[in-house]
Formats: sequence, structure tokens, C-alpha cells
Amino acid sequence: MNHSFQLSADTGVLSLAGALTIEHGAELKASLSGALEAADHIVCDLSGLESADICTLQLFCSAHKAAARAGKTLEFRATCEGFDASVMEAGFRRHVGCMSQNSADCLWIEGPGEKTEVAP
Repeated sequence: MNHSFQLSADTGVLSLAGALTIEHGAELKASLSGALEAADHIVCDLSGLESADICTLQLFCSAHKAAARAGKTLEFRATCEGFDASVMEAGFRRHVGCMSQNSADCLWIEGPGEKTEVAP
């Protein structure tokens, strides 16, 4: 896992690259926590991501909920095909958001034109 954080005004961009798997869970958690402390709006740039596992998806979900509780935002930018496939395969892609928050803000809600199935 490679990561960098850039802060500009109240927005922080956390760029993540390589494989995000359970082996990198503690490092990813620390990176997300640091970004949440430093900025009100966090953008996770996933353009350099090679793969992600369910541990990564759970950490993103937890960070998103922590951001919402703190009145902050966390969003993805430039996801890659491997990440999108991981979201689908793990069953995280949703039509309706989480019950504990504004459903329109859920990280996993399908956007217009997104596929709901992974091709065989």
C-alpha cells in the first residue's frame, strides 16, 4: 500500500495505491483517521489502486460513518475497475443507503448508469 495526503483549505485528498488488503488494515485506518482529523472534506483518490478486500471496504464504511458523525464528508474519486468489482463481489453495492444515516450519502449507493451485476 502506498498513500499520500494533500491538504488544501478544508479539503484533504488521500491518494491510495497498490493492494489494500487486511495486511495493510492498521496503516489504512491510521491514514483515514489522520485525514479525518486534518480536513472537513476528505476525497479518497483510488486511481492507483490494484485491489481491495472486505477489510478495506469495512474500514471505508467505518471512516464514512465517523465523518458523518463529525459533520464531515468522505467520498471516493477515480475508483478503478478492481475496486468496483470488489465492492460488487462483497455485496456492498446498494440501491438504498444505510439505515443509520441519510441514505443519499452512502458510499455504496449505485450512481446513474452503474452496473448492478458483475459480468461472469
